[in-house]
Amino acid sequence: MRVRYWTNRFDFDDIEAPAARLAQALVERGHHVTAVTLSDRDQLLATSSLNGVAVATVGLRPAVAAGDALAPRLAEAFADHEQPAPDVEHIELAGETPALALLQLAREPRPAVVTVHSALPDSTADADDVGAIALRTAARVVVDSRALLGQLKAFLADRCAAEYVAPGLPRTEVVPGPRLLRRPRLLCVGPLVRDSGFDVAIDALAAIRERFSTVGLVIVGTGPERAALERRADALGVRGAVEFREPVPLNRLPALVNEASLVLVPARNPVSSSAIAILAGQLLRPVVASSIGGLPEVVEQHGSGLLVLPEDPAALAGAVRRLLAEPGSSADLGRRGRTLARERFGWDRYVGDYERLLREAAAQPPRPVALPHSSLAELVALATSGPSAL
Repeated sequence: MRVRYWTNRFDFDDIEAPAARLAQALVERGHHVTAVTLSDRDQLLATSSLNGVAVATVGLRPAVAAGDALAPRLAEAFADHEQPAPDVEHIELAGETPALALLQLAREPRPAVVTVHSALPDSTADADDVGAIALRTAARVVVDSRALLGQLKAFLADRCAAEYVAPGLPRTEVVPGPRLLRRPRLLCVGPLVRDSGFDVAIDALAAIRERFSTVGLVIVGTGPERAALERRADALGVRGAVEFREPVPLNRLPALVNEASLVLVPARNPVSSSAIAILAGQLLRPVVASSIGGLPEVVEQHGSGLLVLPEDPAALAGAVRRLLAEPGSSADLGRRGRTLARERFGWDRYVGDYERLLREAAAQPPRPVALPHSSLAELVALATSGPSAL
């Protein structure tokens, strides 16, 4: 099978972006996989080969300027890498990449699988934007959260099948180490943006340290909120207990989780899943997470961790204090998390589910692509304002 993967995030070191890992796994199963992703560089097109996947990186600004010339340039680029034309397109519905994919599909119709990671606006069913068009074009639609499944089924009606595929993560070879109890360490991993809710974790830390004075917080990530988070820690008098670290390669992340007593996922807005929570389970670390989006499907309340209301530092602090005060119960949660990580969120199952869906889609005739605009600039404007931007 020949698959072309359209994604805004093709990064082997981003634990929350499965595209690169999935593409590599499909190659290892004998499939031809190419990928198209975006950059903010001024170069129209750059090609490379990463772990057996031929990758075309497109500069968004020059692509908009190139317009219709982009599609043939992509075809030529993959031909140079001796990659045959795909049997099926896989489109992640996020950012501007779906606009490029739809232009390509309008030029060369093929069956498509669309993966959705975020909730859609209620107006999607009647919309004429990139996200809605991609869903109407899809032979299969995939979500990694049951919370999204009902909404998508209502939108799609009988046009095509929507299916839930539970998230998956390759099993780490790192052996779980002992949890720090005398100097507990809390861990947050992700982009330093408001939606991650790391400011809530800093607020909670101040309350936690009133009872557990040696607790520290490690925040791993980069983003525009770094300075604001530092100022917040200063204002609360906990700056010395908060350590900011730059993102690390994925193969070094298990060691960081192993150094933590608890993993926090204090997301402010709904997310479909959390791979860092799955990794925490693999390493026997309990998780305290917001009870929104797909997080309750990954973090089982009183099973692998505790769920709290989003944007509630007092609730987050209370859950952490409880787990620190009851190491036996905390250890039980960690063991249950490891069982869930192995039985529910296994990597081989995840890849196999996608392999099946891509095969089923490839066997169907392509659906027509009805674009409201023919220029990439207009489509990109739609992509950054519609549901595909979420």
